[in-house]
Amino acid sequence: MSQNPKRLRQNVPYHDEFVLSVATQYKKDGYKVHADIDGWEKPEAINGFVPDVHAFPSKSMQEDDKVELIVEVETCDTCDDETQTKSQFQAFARYARENEAQFEVGVPTSCLGRAQRSANTWGIKVGDWWAFPN
Repeated sequence: MSQNPKRLRQNVPYHDEFVLSVATQYKKDGYKVHADIDGWEKPEAINGFVPDVHAFPSKSMQEDDKVELIVEVETCDTCDDETQTKSQFQAFARYARENEAQFEVGVPTSCLGRAQRSANTWGIKVGDWWAFPN
């Protein structure tokens, strides 16, 4: 698992719990899911970074729901990081744009506004936001 070096050690289990929640939900929705946590098939790197979740639509899904998803989960200590997080967001958003996929971000509710402002400042289009309780 690749972790943001600025993530506080005590937040790693919280981050991984978020990743598991997103991966499990998309699996229930019919996606083939790769997740960067123990027990799941690992996602491949995208533009030099490994996303937390990479979900691919299955053939059984309705045509309207068939969109590839890239999800990055951040904690409050990393959601507005100008180096690692910004670079990841740029890489995943570029991939989504070039491949008709959707880039999504998950953060704790308490820092959702801060994360959204950072993405806007960086000029990054986020297709959907996941907000998790603190």
